[in-house]
Amino acid sequence: MLSLSLLTAVLVTPAFVAAQQPPYKSPFQFSNPQQLDGKKCITPAGGDARVGAALVVADCKNSAAQKIIWTDKQVKSGSLCWTAKSGNGTVSLAACNTSDGNQSWYFNKFGGRQIKHNPTGRCLNVDSASVNAAVTLTACGRKFAPQQVWNPYYALGTQPSKSAVDSSQQFGTNQCGTNSTSGPPTPGPVGTLEQKVVSYCLKPSHGARPIPDGTFTGVHLVKTPEYVQISGVGDFTKINIPVGDFGGELDPHGPTAMGNPIGGLVYGNIHGPDVQYHEWSSFISEKEFCVRACLGKNAAENCPHIYDVMGCYWNQPANYDAGVFESCKGDMTLPAGVYGTSTWTQGQQPTPEAHPQAASSQCVRQSTVKFSPLSTAAPKA
Repeated sequence: MLSLSLLTAVLVTPAFVAAQQPPYKSPFQFSNPQQLDGKKCITPAGGDARVGAALVVADCKNSAAQKIIWTDKQVKSGSLCWTAKSGNGTVSLAACNTSDGNQSWYFNKFGGRQIKHNPTGRCLNVDSASVNAAVTLTACGRKFAPQQVWNPYYALGTQPSKSAVDSSQQFGTNQCGTNSTSGPPTPGPVGTLEQKVVSYCLKPSHGARPIPDGTFTGVHLVKTPEYVQISGVGDFTKINIPVGDFGGELDPHGPTAMGNPIGGLVYGNIHGPDVQYHEWSSFISEKEFCVRACLGKNAAENCPHIYDVMGCYWNQPANYDAGVFESCKGDMTLPAGVYGTSTWTQGQQPTPEAHPQAASSQCVRQSTVKFSPLSTAAPKA
């Protein structure tokens, strides 16, 4: 887990019944990103899982009725299953019946985290994420349309040690519980070990590797309205990155949609207490690093994951000066790769210039960042 508390589309048609579940281990809650903190979750109307209850969104409370169990094609709230009898109607709860096709669902993990109803090919939609807004089925929109994005959400402290649905593929732990960065578990290029990178932390907890003093020679944190970004320079050979390695990209997607690293989760307190950032992007090489964690309806645009060979300076313009350790408030940069109405594709020639670094202010400096023992207990599993 990275903590930030420091300062091919897949189509489903009515004729094609598919089984694809989220890449994260249930139980979890399903949150929608339209509210900035992302803490509006699917819940049965009235807050209790009962037959006939329609699905709405409400404040995420980690209640029994909000906990989702996904088994093959069925989705359960409590002991009851989601069902829909028409392509434009509400979604409600019913007694589970594996032979009832209306209870068949598909998680489009490569297509923007949409939840599709297999019989109709329509997508779960909420027009706003205000409390008690109805969850309905509508025609599926563009990839990452915020009304149809459903993020598996774990309240901090409830996340499993290994959150990947196939835990055998996850190398590290999600319970670092303190400020951290990521690096290879053994010496080797980041690009070939992206799925297995592990947490290196400023405080010892849950067996995470300590960041040696002197690893960071400059760190710049900036909080913007819709993302927090940490960038800097240092000697990252101290955390198993080889000399001369140009690095690689980490993000919650990857070729399997299970993330790089597999099962990785990001939390922070910058935009409120214990916020889980479902869109994030991180680059680290021998000499520089950056991580940006985004939230809100523009999260996927502000934290793209398609420019993996372009590195920190192009993806995340910021202060990369050595000898500076500071936290600031800042404006938002323009989304990487977006120029007016055009979007650049990696590999297309010529390569455009990076957007300029956005303005920052109210900066507070400190002398350095150091490894230190824990003074309080880490979050419980």
